[in-house]
Amino acid sequence: MRKMGFAVLIGCALGSACAVSLIVQPIPGSPTAWQGAAAKTEKKSETIPAYHSRASRKPLPATLPWEQFANNPYAENGYFFASRIREVLYQQPCYCFCDRSLGHGSLLDCYTKPDKHASICQTCLMETFFADEESRAGKTAAEIRKEIIRGDWKRVNLAKYSVPPRP
Repeated sequence: MRKMGFAVLIGCALGSACAVSLIVQPIPGSPTAWQGAAAKTEKKSETIPAYHSRASRKPLPATLPWEQFANNPYAENGYFFASRIREVLYQQPCYCFCDRSLGHGSLLDCYTKPDKHASICQTCLMETFFADEESRAGKTAAEIRKEIIRGDWKRVNLAKYSVPPRP
């Protein structure tokens, strides 16, 4: 049985409503609350966004044309690179969690759906730039996925993508 300690803080200011805050802290020597929660939610669908673990056996949909994003060099680059690595993006999760909000099945869907989601999502773009860089370095989709899950995509230098692509 896990033991948890807690403290209740009550704060009131003159002329305003009182606030009650409950702070739960683990008892020293016991697992932290988040570790206990993580153990219960270890399912892929709850901890990692949707992705495909293997390459598609069916032809993949085309990405939206990158040229239509001429006023946004980041989106233009994102759609350009996505068109070159569709097979890789099909096997990647998207950490903006568009699988839950938009029903996307992988990072590729951010570039193929008419909602143009990737054009306004920095997470989608950064993951795509990361996947392209790693793919050109010779990494497999599975290796790239491990790095994305680890959060390595957050280190992408966006300055490199502030000018339109040169095909």
